[in-house]
Amino acid sequence: MFLLGSLGWVLFSKLRIPVAPFLGSLAILTILRTLGVDVPLSPAWLFPFMQVLIGIRIGTMVNRNNILALRTMIIPAMIIILWVQSIIFIMGTIMANQTSLDLPTALLSFSMAGVVEMTIIGMDVNADLGFIIMMQMARLLITFILFPIIIRKLINNQNDEKGRTGELHHGYLPAGNDENTPPEKKPPAGFKQMIYLSIAPFWQLFQPGEQQHNNPSEKINRWMRKNHRSSGRIILIFLVAIGGGIIFDQLGVPAGIMVGSMFAIALITMMGVKPLSIPPRLFNLLLVGMGIVVADNMLPEQLTKLSDPRMLMLVAIAITVIFSTSFMVALLIRRFSGRDFPTCLLASSPAGLFVMTVLAIKYDKDPFFVSMLLLCKVLSIQIIVPFVFMYFV
Repeated sequence: MFLLGSLGWVLFSKLRIPVAPFLGSLAILTILRTLGVDVPLSPAWLFPFMQVLIGIRIGTMVNRNNILALRTMIIPAMIIILWVQSIIFIMGTIMANQTSLDLPTALLSFSMAGVVEMTIIGMDVNADLGFIIMMQMARLLITFILFPIIIRKLINNQNDEKGRTGELHHGYLPAGNDENTPPEKKPPAGFKQMIYLSIAPFWQLFQPGEQQHNNPSEKINRWMRKNHRSSGRIILIFLVAIGGGIIFDQLGVPAGIMVGSMFAIALITMMGVKPLSIPPRLFNLLLVGMGIVVADNMLPEQLTKLSDPRMLMLVAIAITVIFSTSFMVALLIRRFSGRDFPTCLLASSPAGLFVMTVLAIKYDKDPFFVSMLLLCKVLSIQIIVPFVFMYFV
């Protein structure tokens, strides 16, 4: 199954489709089963294991630096959180009342968080996975296509206007910078620091090894001590994540293993334990595994519903609402934060954290501001939505 899933991953990567490991493995297994090919189901342990790993990944996003940084941008963060929760519970409820969709499916369809995480919750609450995935993919694809074009156009317009008035344009100016001085080329160190501030809070690496010495026996001893510490930390993190997942699962929280692992890892990270980074290649294999698990729950009748014109119209309406409100939220954030509109638009985008942060770096905007607000958006959805399903849905 992993071989078939990896084949789908490669194919979707060639087509430049977002979340290619997850969607590629899901698509190829679903198509094969629809055609009558006898593809075995995934082992029972795979889904809980995937939830633990995803919970660890999300939990490592929460650390002391992020919490302290949010104190300086509390109003924009609250605007983002209120916006995404309003979209979910107001628009999701309206769609459930006006269509044949059940409430869990409608709510998860409007959730602007990860495709994988929302699909996991949908599996636990028996939602329509096909419609959720279609909605999430439409949102991601349109964002990835339109936002680079819009941001580039806005920045070009800003640069043209600044050029006419003789002003220097940057996404954010260093303290004490004179706007009337000629533009200076930024040193490479500043660019490296900007990349570090954007990526480090979310993709923490293992502690670097100590400096090697020429003595071979000393090298071996240091290697053993270093790997002993790393192995102990990894075991501790997994035990804490599994314990948190079991507790939340026993409490009946939807996707409790994932949510419990996330809370447990966030707690020990805040206490000072160095977070565990899941390397990108391993995370891609994790997404392949999630595609295999979700494919077990994709039924042929769900696929036929996706070609219904009424369903396509619902997706178009929902996407229009999400994008129009995204622009209004960007205007609000600009008013309260004082940053330029392209930066605020990136921070209020309906898509994922990493891509928008990379765009902020590319166009010389404030990547840390963008990444912090997008992190608030994702975490608020992944924390609030499961508990709403637990108590109210």
